[in-house]
Amino acid sequence: MAANRLRLFASGLAASGILSCWAPDRGVLPVGPDNPAEGIVIYSGMAYSGKSAQLVKSVYSLSDYAGPCGTGKYGSTSSWTDCIQSIRVAPGWQTTLYSEAHYGGESLHLTVDSLDLRQYPGPCQLNWSICVSSIFVARQ
Repeated sequence: MAANRLRLFASGLAASGILSCWAPDRGVLPVGPDNPAEGIVIYSGMAYSGKSAQLVKSVYSLSDYAGPCGTGKYGSTSSWTDCIQSIRVAPGWQTTLYSEAHYGGESLHLTVDSLDLRQYPGPCQLNWSICVSSIFVARQ
């Protein structure tokens, strides 16, 4: 039953091309980049490597979405929390990364690509690498 709901949710994401901020089961972020001219693409590795997901809407808590790192909110062995090491920002878009869920904690505003989030001083290991728990995404 849960697998069917997840498939329906994932199908809805694919059909709409957007990200829903909550799902009855673990959410699935759209694998990116589907359309590099839209939104942002997050990567689990530096230099745009590793697993990726494309966001065109804000994410209140990355622990709500299955991903390649960490421990998820629902007991899963993986989520996108503290997993982002590089990011692409499409022209005309902007993003603010937050160190805590619910757009809390310290923040980093980006309007350009970042090959390596370690280049920005931040709250985790003195930089922003693997330190993102929520993301605000918007057109400029």
